[in-house]
Amino acid sequence: MSKKPRAEDFGFKDESETDWGPIPSWPLPRHVTTKKADRPATHHRWLDQWQIAKGQALLKLVECIVALVDRGEPTRKRRRTRDQRANQLRMIEVVAANLAYYALNPPKSGGIALDLRNGDKGRSRYDNPALTAKTLSPLVKVLWLLDIVNKKLLKSKRGESTSIKPAPALLELINGAGISLQDFGRDELEELILLNRVKFGDFDYESNSVSKTRERVDYKDTPETVKMRGQMRRLNEWLAGADVRFIPDGGEPVDQYDRVMRRIFNTYDESERFDNSGRLFGGFWQRLNKARRKSIRVNGEEVVDVDFAAMFVRLAYATIGAVPPAGDLYEIPGLGGYRSGVKLAVNLMFNGSGKRTKWPKGMGVGVGDDEAASSGEVPAAEYDARLPPGWTVAKTMTAILAHHPALAEVVQKGIGPRLMHLESNVLLEALEVLMARNIPALGLHDGLLCPASKVDEVEGIMSKASYRVVGVALPTARK
Repeated sequence: MSKKPRAEDFGFKDESETDWGPIPSWPLPRHVTTKKADRPATHHRWLDQWQIAKGQALLKLVECIVALVDRGEPTRKRRRTRDQRANQLRMIEVVAANLAYYALNPPKSGGIALDLRNGDKGRSRYDNPALTAKTLSPLVKVLWLLDIVNKKLLKSKRGESTSIKPAPALLELINGAGISLQDFGRDELEELILLNRVKFGDFDYESNSVSKTRERVDYKDTPETVKMRGQMRRLNEWLAGADVRFIPDGGEPVDQYDRVMRRIFNTYDESERFDNSGRLFGGFWQRLNKARRKSIRVNGEEVVDVDFAAMFVRLAYATIGAVPPAGDLYEIPGLGGYRSGVKLAVNLMFNGSGKRTKWPKGMGVGVGDDEAASSGEVPAAEYDARLPPGWTVAKTMTAILAHHPALAEVVQKGIGPRLMHLESNVLLEALEVLMARNIPALGLHDGLLCPASKVDEVEGIMSKASYRVVGVALPTARK
């Protein structure tokens, strides 16, 4: 069925000329045996359907695996068409890139999760057309028979049925190939405009909130979505070519080339609308905590975190045509030192559509103030937000509206997703100007990480962008 690959099979005269070192000895194919299913590890990583090879070292590895698969797969009665062969090669490239990425940057535990059971029903614009269950399952079987991957059956928790890992022989090949994280790329067909349909369920008495689920919507393209997708592609191309680096800081490894940004929208009914949320997600910097962002370098410089001051509150004022009071809008009389709790309470006011009677788990009441939380391992540090003892939902909301009476007309009206949409439009408007001026910046939800030498210019661009989008020049702050 298959034989040991030779160096000349891959365009080399002898093994000493390969880029990977000697090709390992591959065992003969083995018979399929039934393995006892086990539970998926906590940190399984889903197969990235859009990860491809970009650098020469990884491309050569893909060529090697293609040759091995061609030798190892069963003889077909009917030859593949040109399109079928193109899709097969595309699928092998994705799987090979995922296996190589796993070897360079493995999860804490577990393997690469796959769903090979449900056929091809329910496929949408978010799925790579080359990776169907009908074709992926036989490929995994061949890779396993050739001892290129190890595989394990799983009891599904999230839809996965199988996990794979590079087998020792493949790890030997990868380690000798000189592959780096810079060799990985993204398929240009990857969807960058995502739409979720949010459905609300039963009331959860423990968290005093309504449960909700999200499902991807396979929406129809419109001129609006085409324009937004083009904007995101330009942004990602710009980020890919920018001088952005992460200086190792002793923490978990960081893939500094992971820079793809996507816009995620929400709809709450059967409509396909794109005016709720739309925030930018992705990029390695978004997943780093604030302390680790100090190790990011843009154009060789340390970065400064510049965001819009109290942006949600200011956007709410802008939508009703009112002027906010001077000073920090989260400074509420009687709640000095508890800014985190005020901020969370305000966000709940804007996102809720009914009266709340109990704080969510993220709010700590009577555990200490924000200063205490920053001093070490104390009870206050266990909560995202804090309030003083006795500050119930009703008391806090009353104090906030006493300081911001104009906002009474938008409280508990569910305008939060609309404010997020305005926020994302402002940020993208600023990024468009920065791209035109070739000033690299990394987008957060309500701000930017920019080179230290460009802070003044970036702040001016951000304020002007907010004026063009919402008619108000929003102030910025440096963290």
